Order: sequence, then structure tokens, then C-alpha cells
Amino acid sequence: MAFNRLVCLLLLLLPLGGPIASEETGPQNIVLIILDDLGTERVGAYGWPTAGPTPNLDELAAQGVRFENFWGSPHRSPFRASDLTGLPVRQHEISGPIDRGSDRRALGLDPALDTLPKRLALRGYRSEALGKWHLAGEPDFTPRHPLLAGFDHHAGPLGNLGRGNSYESFEKCVDGVCEQVTDRYLTSDTTDDVIEALRGSEPFFLWVGYNAAHRPFHVPPRELHSFDGLDCPSGTPTRCHKALVESLDSELGRIFAAVDWRDTTVIVVADNGTPRNALDEASDMGGKGSVYESGVRVPLIVRGAAVSPEAEGSVALGLTQVEDLFATLLEFAGVSAESAYSRSFAELLVDPETASKRPWQYAERYTPNGPKPTSDPNRRHYQAAADDQFKVVIRRYEGLSGEPELYKRSDIMERDDLTAEPLGEPERQALARLLAVVDQQGSMTPLRAGAPPPSSEWLIAVVVGGAGLLIWQRRRRG
Repeated sequence: MAFNRLVCLLLLLLPLGGPIASEETGPQNIVLIILDDLGTERVGAYGWPTAGPTPNLDELAAQGVRFENFWGSPHRSPFRASDLTGLPVRQHEISGPIDRGSDRRALGLDPALDTLPKRLALRGYRSEALGKWHLAGEPDFTPRHPLLAGFDHHAGPLGNLGRGNSYESFEKCVDGVCEQVTDRYLTSDTTDDVIEALRGSEPFFLWVGYNAAHRPFHVPPRELHSFDGLDCPSGTPTRCHKALVESLDSELGRIFAAVDWRDTTVIVVADNGTPRNALDEASDMGGKGSVYESGVRVPLIVRGAAVSPEAEGSVALGLTQVEDLFATLLEFAGVSAESAYSRSFAELLVDPETASKRPWQYAERYTPNGPKPTSDPNRRHYQAAADDQFKVVIRRYEGLSGEPELYKRSDIMERDDLTAEPLGEPERQALARLLAVVDQQGSMTPLRAGAPPPSSEWLIAVVVGGAGLLIWQRRRRG
């Protein structure tokens, strides 16, 4: 009991670090923008010679912090579930895209789980979900699903543009009422909604899910892109995809021009990598849906009130991943929410050279959605874990036995599987270390709504008179 009282005292003294909410400045406005199907190789600021035109994202990086080693998810729905809850796949149970027409993927996000908008409501935030939702499924499917998950307002498609829909003709739901829209371009319509929401009461949290640059590939409105001679969808998928990305970048420029950067932080991130057939370099295994770098390493750029002037234009190399958005955005609002799964990277926005709180990254994909993979060998099950030096990939599917592959992180294209030759001692140790991460992550069980919090580790650091006092506290389920 004495130790617990000491920990509580230290928590009261703990400096949260970085320009987050305070009595002087008040809570920050937060805009989280999620781009669909877009790897780092599509954004000019990431330095790939094959990147298409993205001048607005490049300018955002020049005035903010660009993250070099951020992992999203192999697919869109798991990303959305993790950023809203701070939970990994095994705990929120959304391991693949939600498709109510498929028994493999019908399960949706439990709206009773703890979510960002529910937490932020306690701080007085107005929360809006704008654009593609893609979290409503069985057994709780309803057009009001975003509202049940804690948002005050939703406007946009509930999922992908399937079943006859397109970017020029799409179903848009507004607070549970859905209508077919045929007189607007979807990317522009979502942007208009965001700009309107920026004018509302403060503080606000805008969760923005663009459909672009997801299929169907098409020729965007001429004023939004610079590509000539496009023949989409029958033409080259790579050029069609780059045109979608440029049109998306053009509309992002309208949002950036409308933001009051003095009290607002904008986070732009993609959910998963570029589709395999649209990659500049053909791949038999990578791209969207995989746990290779081209499937999970995605852009993350942050600009605004949370970024220190000294950090503007910097690159953060620390390991980060989608679950960390939960703790980070709550820290912007003055709420401490770190756990074993979600670790705030707000400090990297003040000093990008600060060591990341995350020692490893993990990604997983399996079907059907649920608490764990099935034993059916015809169902995909991919896992990957990485630290700052090595990465392990495990694939089980149609003859793939799950033998681990090991890559150096410097091998960004993952061409050289180190297990093809006898491993040296550093490689053997790395393989054992990363396989332990895979085993630990694969042993988790779902976090049902109302269940006790998962075990977590907290590092409490208090500086007194220049001396550092470090205390580790492990909390377990009772």
C-alpha cells in the first residue's frame, strides 16, 4: 500500500513533456486524417524517386515531423480499430477488412469498447467521424455505429465503394440516415465536410477516413491531378493510383489552408501499403495485405500545436505503430493513457531524436475476424515483429509452413532472407528475441467491453533537482 501511495504521488508530479494541453493554452484541437492504400513510396517527402506529385503532403512534412518507421496494419479495418481503441488485433478481434457479405470477415468492432471519442468527451471535446468508417459489422451492424462508438456526428460511407458504387455515385450516411449521392466527387465531398467541421465549437476531434486512394481506380476530376492520357481502370494501375494520390493531395491542401495551426494538431497517416498491382516494382509477396514493409510501413506526418518550433522539418526514426496513436492523441488533450500496447510518441514531436518508448513493432493478419486464427491451412495467417535492427516474418497459407524469415531493417525491399544461410550469433539472438515477441502477441485474448484492463508496464520518471528517479510498476489483472 505504501508503494502504491508513492506511485500515486509521483504520478501527480510527473511532467507530461511536450506542448500538450495546459491551463494556459487549453486543450488542442485534433485532426486525424487516414489515407487509404498508400505506402511511403507514394509521398515525395519520403524520398522515393518513383513518388508521384504530393506537394501539400511534402509541405506538411517540411513544417512538421515526418516519421520514418511507422507501421500501420496490413488492412484498413484493423487500423481503424487499433487507432480508436489503442488495442492490438487479438484484443479488438478485427484482423481483416470488414465485409458483411463474407462469413470470413463479418465481425465488426464492438462499439461498447473504450474509444478515443469517449475519452475525449470527458475533456469537453466535440468529436466527428467524417468519411469512410468501415468498422460496422455483425452482430452490431447499424448505420449509427460511429455514434455508438462515441462520436457526436458522422458523415460519409460506411465502407468501401462496392456493389455498384463509385467516387461519383456513392452511399453517404449522416448520423444513421443513408442516401445515394450522385452530384459530387467523393474525395471532395469528404474534404468539404472536414472544412465545415473546422468551423465548429472547440475543442474538437475530427477523425477523417478518406476512401482514396482505394479502388475503384478511375480518372479523377481534371483540376485535381496532372496526369495526361489516363485510361482507368483498364490502364496501368500504377499511374491510375498515383493520379488518385495526387487528387487526394490536392484536396488535403484545402484542409491545410483552413486549419488554425496555432491551436490545432493535424496527423496525416495511411492505414496500409499500396496495393500490390499498383507498386512501381512488381512484388509476388509484398504490398497491401502483407506484413512486409511495403504492406505495413506507411506515411505518418504531424504538424501543428504539438510540434515544437525546433522540431519543424525533422525526421523521427523511432519505432512507432498504429496503437500508439491512441495514447498520443489523448496526451494532446492532457489525458495520460499509456499502456503496454499504446505508447505516446508526443515527445518525438518536441525532440525527434528522443529514444522511442517502443522497443519493437508487431503486425498480424488472419481470417476470419475473431479472437484468434483458425487451424484451417487454407486461411491466411501472417505475423511480423521487428526491432531497430532486424525483422522476422512468418507466413502460413496454402503450403507455407510458417518457417520464419529474417531480414535486416536496412534491407527495405526485403530481398535477402538471412535464414537462407547459417545464422551468426547476433542473428540467432535477434531471431529468438523477435520470435518471443510473436509468441507473446499471439497469446493475447480479447478485451471485452467492461473487462478488467490488460496487464501493462509503466515507466514513471520524475526529475528532482536534476537527479532522475526511475520506478517500474507492473500492473496485472487481479
